[in-house]
Amino acid sequence: MIIIGEKINGSIPAVAEAIAKRDADFIKARARAQADAGASFIDCCASVPEAEEVETLHWMIDCIQEVTDLPISVDSPSPQVLAQAYRFCKKPGIFNSVSGEGDKIDTIFPIMAQPENRGWQAIALLSDDTGIPKCAADRLQVFDKIMTKAKLVGAAVQAALDEGCDPMQILNEGMINTMSVVGEKFKNGEIFVPEMLVAARAMKKGVEVLKPHLATGSTGAQGKVIIATVAGDLHDIGKNLVAMMIESAGFEVVDLGVDVAADKILEACRANPDVKIVCLSALLTTTMPAPKDTVAALNAADFRSGIKVMVGGAPITQDFADEIGADGYSEDAASAAMPAKKLAAA
Repeated sequence: MIIIGEKINGSIPAVAEAIAKRDADFIKARARAQADAGASFIDCCASVPEAEEVETLHWMIDCIQEVTDLPISVDSPSPQVLAQAYRFCKKPGIFNSVSGEGDKIDTIFPIMAQPENRGWQAIALLSDDTGIPKCAADRLQVFDKIMTKAKLVGAAVQAALDEGCDPMQILNEGMINTMSVVGEKFKNGEIFVPEMLVAARAMKKGVEVLKPHLATGSTGAQGKVIIATVAGDLHDIGKNLVAMMIESAGFEVVDLGVDVAADKILEACRANPDVKIVCLSALLTTTMPAPKDTVAALNAADFRSGIKVMVGGAPITQDFADEIGADGYSEDAASAAMPAKKLAAA
């Protein structure tokens, strides 16, 4: 988990007074206290008129760097100020922040793309010129636009290819293994759903660059998986996370969506004769009969011996999976890739 100390901000009255008086001891004490408390970065925000901001940030950053070697989160609403102030930092830190508003991306991302600035990161706010979207889906659309504009992940993959790295090594060690770490951190409560989504979407961007350099089917080398939320259940967040984790583990995923009846799942299996696993998600206790009915329908199908069935969701347990005849079970999205790999290899 990244912890950013936010106590050196000119919007705080005591900090504003220290800035006005150029009280270096006050700024240094706050920086030292946050470092001692376990901060990963020290945020530095002047909150002064833009005409004074660059000079003020220079003074503040110098004060902070005298007492700690932690990287700095350079904080300003103005991308032009950020483009100047980051140069005062002795090591790569964070641009706080970019968003889909105005020219922030076009100002900051080219700076980050320069070889000498490798290591700099940016906090992306999911807003654009229309403001902050009200729903999560619209915010993720803003995120996709920012990621497309940034091309940071793709650039990293391309740089690795240009340096002669083996494409399969990039996929397996640099991407799939990394997503395993992400999954473990999510399972342990060190990161949360937004971070999982960002990591999975970032991997997809990298795979787009990598695909032309891989043997046909390499990105789905583990096999094909059909996934669906069962009939009567409209929840898709858990299913989507499982799909992302399984895809990130090297599977090709066919996502049927939500409220999917058993006959639709059988139809999809027949349309994809190379499918290895069918994953069923159920979040509501009231829909628990649906995975049971679906597994029963699959068990009666002539292709059942060639596929495995994995179930999961809030009310689902290992005992329930065993009772209905499923081959595998995952207690959460973060754990889904491991049993899927075992089932595919069986």
